[in-house]
Amino acid sequence: MFGGIPHFNKYFYTHKLKNIEEMIKNIFQETSVYAYEPRDFLMEEFGRGSATYFSILYAISTGKTKVSDIAGVTDIKATSLQPYLYELRGVLNIIIYELPVTQNNRGINKKGIYKVNDNYMEFWFSKFYPVINQFELGNYEGVINNLINSINSIVPYKFEDICKEFLVYLNNNSSYLPFSISKIGKWWGKNKLEPNYNQEEIDIIAINDSTLDIIFSECKWSNKPIDIDVYSNLKRKSGLVSWNNDKRIEHFILFSKSGFTDRMRETAKLNNIILFDLVKMQEIIDSVV
Repeated sequence: MFGGIPHFNKYFYTHKLKNIEEMIKNIFQETSVYAYEPRDFLMEEFGRGSATYFSILYAISTGKTKVSDIAGVTDIKATSLQPYLYELRGVLNIIIYELPVTQNNRGINKKGIYKVNDNYMEFWFSKFYPVINQFELGNYEGVINNLINSINSIVPYKFEDICKEFLVYLNNNSSYLPFSISKIGKWWGKNKLEPNYNQEEIDIIAINDSTLDIIFSECKWSNKPIDIDVYSNLKRKSGLVSWNNDKRIEHFILFSKSGFTDRMRETAKLNNIILFDLVKMQEIIDSVV
């Protein structure tokens, strides 16, 4: 949730907190200066104009990532949003702009999405900002309990980020991966094989532009072991990705919180699929360190 922010890491260890629940209780206690840190920062930066930036960050934090979607919930014309987005992205680095990793044109276009670049800022706007009035009215316990209960809805998405960082770590510190990664990110696009052109996503794609190797990866934070249906669906979606289709060398990696079924492990052996669960990830990190 805090994404390695130095003063939160220091706070966590200084106060000997055992888990994220204890962290939330401490950060959002009545006397904590951290509870209002994002608000105070933005108000200092933008003064009376901060309300507009609050609306934009709330929209992005709650999943409105395209310019048209942000405009729709903030009542700001799409053509008028860019100066605000530039301030948040180019000046303060609070948000980032992403394109599908295989996209060659890296400029602003209709496929791009915006994301909050700070985990705490994203958590604050998506979970705390909507109930900040209750907090200020003294309903500390109720707000804190709601924040703690919201963690389960966040972790699956953050697990993708952890898996991506893990692949970057392996790429920089070991020879475990089948090739050296030159670019890594998410992929999304319309399925033009279906009548409704439904949107499809792949959690992680990593490529090497020189060797034309490509990794397709899915990350599952579930209490059930991954079975072959997850691999089959990933294999299907890989066919939708337009990137050196007639030349590329494909690799598949699955990440799972709860391991894999015997059937999936057997399929992995037969098809050279790399499997990572939490235990395996920790073992590899320990061996590299």
